[in-house]
Amino acid sequence: MTDDEIIKMIQGAIEFTDFKIISFNRNHEFFGNRNLIIENSKQRLEYITDRDDILSNSKLVFNNGYHVAGEDDCPLFLIKAIMEDISKIYYFS
Repeated sequence: MTDDEIIKMIQGAIEFTDFKIISFNRNHEFFGNRNLIIENSKQRLEYITDRDDILSNSKLVFNNGYHVAGEDDCPLFLIKAIMEDISKIYYFS
């Protein structure tokens, strides 16, 4: 997936919240790792994808075991991590 496609997916995941994308970067020279920061007035969530591991605020939420060779499935699991974090925030608020 292109960065624009991933950003659109992220925007869709946070559309009905007060979270905004602060930054999204992909390091094309280092395994295509992605860094994402979203925040609202109360919380900042930072995501890193590293060789298909996905971390949220420095905690591993998905190891690369989900990855299917040849598939670009990391963005889908990044979205899943975002939605799980956001649902916890709004559920416990």
